[in-house]
Amino acid sequence: MNSAARRAPSEEWECFDGLFGFSEARELRAGVLDRDAEHVFTSGHCHSFAEAIRRLNATAELAFAFNYLGEEGEEGAAQGHVLARIAGRYLDARGWVDERLASADANRAFEDEWDRVIEIGPQGWLANSSGWLAMRVSDALPFAAALLTRLRIPTNSCPDAGQGREEVHGCSGS
Repeated sequence: MNSAARRAPSEEWECFDGLFGFSEARELRAGVLDRDAEHVFTSGHCHSFAEAIRRLNATAELAFAFNYLGEEGEEGAAQGHVLARIAGRYLDARGWVDERLASADANRAFEDEWDRVIEIGPQGWLANSSGWLAMRVSDALPFAAALLTRLRIPTNSCPDAGQGREEVHGCSGS
């Protein structure tokens, strides 16, 4: 870890525990993608992280993988995971999904784990997001940038903002 990351102030992020789904909080340092950050961005703030990836990489698409909790088609009866897809590969805070799955067709194996995996437009998942944690895209940008840098995925010089999305600080014209 570089000295700037060690000096970064910590900030509390709400998320959910992995066993029962109870609310909890983790202290994260901006741009430090450690186990706590991976947990936050896969257990409560996946939507913030995926949107940050989309803003940092012009080719990224958003996808929503979900399982029905009740009768299929019941409004609000699904739980899931929002992630990015770049060049046909799924990506979340832990890295490339296909590298975590032992399968000849890892994307297919991932999609088979869920009732549905659908492509969504920017913030299109907000229509049925009651009960989700508040968006923190600007705060998620340094973590998403750290992952993209680690994976050597190109980024935009300045994340896009406006168009009804949360403002991104530090960029002119945003």
